[in-house]
Amino acid sequence: MRGGRIAVALAVLALGVGSQVAGQTEAAFRSAAGAAGSSFVAAPDFVAPTVVRTRVADPSNPPSYQVRQCRFYQAYAEVTDSGNPASGVTAVSANLSALSGGAGAEALSAGAFSLDGVSYGFLSRPLLATADPGTYDYSLTSTDQAANARVETGLGALVEAGSGAVDAVFLTGLEQGVASASLPGVFDSVTGAGVNADATVARHGSHSLRVAPANAAAFATADLGGSGNTVVVRFAVRLASLPGATVNLFAVSPGGGATVSTAIFLYDAAAGVFAVRWGMSGTVVPGNSAPVPGAWHLVEMRVSVADPHVLEWRIDAVEQPTASAANPAQSVVAINFGTGVTNVTYTAHFDDIIVSPNAADYPIGNGKVLGLAIDGAGSHSQPNRFRNNGGSNIDASSWTRVDDIPADTTADFVFQRNAVATRYLEFTFADTTEESCINAVSALLAYHSAGTAANNGKASIFNGATETVVYSGDMSVTSLAYARAVVSPGGGAWAPAALNGLVARVGYSTDVNPNPYWDALLLEYDVPLAW
Repeated sequence: MRGGRIAVALAVLALGVGSQVAGQTEAAFRSAAGAAGSSFVAAPDFVAPTVVRTRVADPSNPPSYQVRQCRFYQAYAEVTDSGNPASGVTAVSANLSALSGGAGAEALSAGAFSLDGVSYGFLSRPLLATADPGTYDYSLTSTDQAANARVETGLGALVEAGSGAVDAVFLTGLEQGVASASLPGVFDSVTGAGVNADATVARHGSHSLRVAPANAAAFATADLGGSGNTVVVRFAVRLASLPGATVNLFAVSPGGGATVSTAIFLYDAAAGVFAVRWGMSGTVVPGNSAPVPGAWHLVEMRVSVADPHVLEWRIDAVEQPTASAANPAQSVVAINFGTGVTNVTYTAHFDDIIVSPNAADYPIGNGKVLGLAIDGAGSHSQPNRFRNNGGSNIDASSWTRVDDIPADTTADFVFQRNAVATRYLEFTFADTTEESCINAVSALLAYHSAGTAANNGKASIFNGATETVVYSGDMSVTSLAYARAVVSPGGGAWAPAALNGLVARVGYSTDVNPNPYWDALLLEYDVPLAW
């Protein structure tokens, strides 16, 4: 009888060993008190997981992948559990508050991730580096399924200086409140009646771009000059309801009329997802993100019309399938919001738009575009050479003549009455309430004139001694015209103090017959946001 018990015990142990070899054992076995000493129970895992390797890095910043101030980074970790047997890692979190102000315990997602040829099993969402340049520590907390936890501290990270700004050539949140075929506002042209600035729907700020084709073409165009073959774009899109057919929402247009080289972002009705393609007849490449009616989705794209063409894109920070095409090299000349197709109907809103020709800016990351209107007078140069509309002298309230939002009226303005090339009126802007990072700043001018004979004038934004000319030249139009320019940061990265120090100057006319009128000035600026 005793020999039979020993045989049974050995058989059980043999089964346990066999399961470990097969990778199926969930617990070890140990002897416990019981009838005739023949019962067994599972031994718990008492050993917490261990971090094998970890790194905080900016995956869009090769080859160093260094974290950049005011740009996004992610925390990577490879973690193992070594219990007897291991119960398995169930959660990893990082405390990155030293790098990102306000961050707490940031959960890392499990999966298969790679950076610079190294594999990791856990990855954080994109986080914004708000810390000053320097070296910082972060910590990781790892927990297994048996609730054993280990905190590993003193993990080092370096934040680079002065590399956070986006090389923007265009940005807008439609804060000027104007976008129509007769008053295009910030856009170079607007086609169709279904395009306007909407004050009832906005992701951030007070307005968005509404595009509503109704069996007719409807789109807004921003010209980019055609000097390069790459463009990086970020914008938010909102579909009021899901279209019943496949519709184009956005396009990057090449030079030379090469329609096969047009990069198109669309809604694929058959699959119910966002998608992309090259040209109207190109193969649709569906993404893995289904839009939610009435919700905002953030779109990021890097479009290269070199040979071959390559379109990379993300929806809400999630990478989508790349679309490529073997087309001849082209240059990027414009971006278009909406569609030129005449047999579709939908309503889309766009907001928080920023564009860069720098391939290294992809992905730009989450962000918002806000506006700052004129709010006061600065130091005028011989204001007696200028007048308010109606002919009254320039005074302490003259700034209210150029603060219009929406910038769609000629009812009030300031004008130059004596020709002197060095004289100007200076105005200040409202201050931002943002506390850390700024990607880029743009200015928009609205102007008209007393008549259509040739004259001239200028409007500029000054960042200390650095001048950005928004417009200089003939102003001889009797209805509102617009000009825009991205404002120079003056050799450094943008910061709230620099933005708050900007002033506008208008005047400088050498021909005031007819009088040039300045109607409105507005700043727009892009602020990165945590996801």
